Amino acid sequence: FEQHSCHSKCPNIVRIGGESGPAFCFDQVFDGSTPQKALYEERLVPLVKSCLEGYNATTFAYGQTASGKTFTMTGPTTTMHDGDNAGVIPRSIESLFDQLNKWRETRTTKNS
Repeated sequence: FEQHSCHSKCPNIVRIGGESGPAFCFDQVFDGSTPQKALYEERLVPLVKSCLEGYNATTFAYGQTASGKTFTMTGPTTTMHDGDNAGVIPRSIESLFDQLNKWRETRTTKNS
């Protein structure tokens, strides 16, 4: 969460400790029925694109113990890439390398 002093720019705010407690801003909350792919496409694809443009990006999973943070980030423990259940980390890495390979192929074709 990012602590804000100006709340007019923040779409969602949660206060810790009542009205006088610190206010934290968050973008979105996904429930347990959200498919891994939908979460990735909604929130991570824009971040991956930003990384490819030279910007830094961070994804933060927050929640109580056993709420699914690790599953969301990595996917099933048996394999990091399990189709529909792949987490946002393997999806992001795959997307980054796919795009880098496309750039390399384009560059190689242009230089031939």
